[in-house]
Amino acid sequence: MNIVPFLKTVENRYGKYSRYVLGHRHFAEGRDGLKPVQRRALWTMKELGLVDEAHLSVTSKISGMTQGNYHPHEDGSVSTAIANMCQVSLSTPLVMGVGAWGDHDQPPGAPRYTKAYLSPYALTMFDADELACIPMDPNFDGTCKEPRFLPAKIPHLLIGGCESLAPGYKGNIPPCPPDWVAEAIQAIIHNKRITPPIRFDYRWGGKLLSLEDTWLNTGLGSAEFAPTFKLENNNVIMTSLAPRLSLESVETRLQDDPAFAGLVEESPNGEIVRILIHVKRGNDAKEFLKRIRAKCITKSHYSFLQIRQEYIEHDVDYYPKIEGPAKFLAYWLDWRKTIVIGAAKNRNANLQKDIAKIDLMLLVINNRRELLKILDQSKTRDDIKSRVINLLKCSAAQATEVMAIPWTRLARLEVTPLQQQRDTCIKNIKANDLIISKPIPRLLSDINHAVEAANLAIVEATKLQDVTKKPKKRGSRI
Repeated sequence: MNIVPFLKTVENRYGKYSRYVLGHRHFAEGRDGLKPVQRRALWTMKELGLVDEAHLSVTSKISGMTQGNYHPHEDGSVSTAIANMCQVSLSTPLVMGVGAWGDHDQPPGAPRYTKAYLSPYALTMFDADELACIPMDPNFDGTCKEPRFLPAKIPHLLIGGCESLAPGYKGNIPPCPPDWVAEAIQAIIHNKRITPPIRFDYRWGGKLLSLEDTWLNTGLGSAEFAPTFKLENNNVIMTSLAPRLSLESVETRLQDDPAFAGLVEESPNGEIVRILIHVKRGNDAKEFLKRIRAKCITKSHYSFLQIRQEYIEHDVDYYPKIEGPAKFLAYWLDWRKTIVIGAAKNRNANLQKDIAKIDLMLLVINNRRELLKILDQSKTRDDIKSRVINLLKCSAAQATEVMAIPWTRLARLEVTPLQQQRDTCIKNIKANDLIISKPIPRLLSDINHAVEAANLAIVEATKLQDVTKKPKKRGSRI
């Protein structure tokens, strides 16, 4: 028996399945930095009009509509994705949350007990003119359509980070500061060297101690982190947690230290976290702090894996690609230019339609007396339409539009306001033509706007953070 054809068939089918899983479930798309479930949840929230604190909804409703319309998977998939996008502290939140959304040590409450709406940063991904440039795909049952990706104004894949695992592939992208991403893009545009980030914006903080030089260009490398501390009344206060470090692991690392007397988690009071580490009497807190720092260092390994799409005979295949942030940003910039130019062309097309309507109204004003006579003397609608077409030398559709104008409005139409509107449209068309010929200034302006929105979202998320959580005592003070 020749087993080679069988193995080849298994390899091809398993490979196609694994790539499908990559693109449809586990990995973020490079252009908007969102996993499918995240994009579908945000799209559903936009459809529901959840755009500010005055318009919010319980998470269970958002989750149910997302599952019913776009994401027919297990119950917790959507609510978990929403919880992961509802971040506070140093990360860039896409969702604003009201209620018990959990923390580093507690899972979020049930979806029926939490409410959410889109953050100011997420709203930058829903520009109507830019969405018109995005392919819309049918949902799983063909009843509605969803965007293939969102027109992100800044590469969210770098800002939000992404840690994913799928058959045969693993990716880990750290969350980079929005300001650093904006500076890196400007460096690429001006052919300058990109400097590595001096920090990563993990949700619960942590100081970046070292980062391998290979990460920036190859996407592969590792970094070391440490939590931040301060001394207070001969006790050590932990003010942030390093990546992959929990309170349980802190206790485990310190329990053999002779100076360790237990820890208590307190209300943050302006810090990311606030963990009081008691020092036994007779021990030097400064020396104890040195040992804590050494014991709490963590290490993360990175693999910058992004998803590319290839279209073959009306089907989509997904290919994983590992490359450095520098190469990714260059690829993202090329894509972003097409969106900026396409949006400007869409705006011009709408402005040309507005000018055509204004010109028609100006023509109506110039022939107002004759039109009023036609409306007064003609007996049938068809007669009115044919006489309007002959008078204005317009199309049948334009004639129908003129006939729909109320008589009272027809008498009040004035030339000056319409001419001012026409001049404004022409001015905007020229501005869009400049964007089409030179998209970089608009692209950079959009990036700055997205960074401002990201910073505003962080401030707003901090205000909404649940402060009613009671501190939990761990260990015992000796």
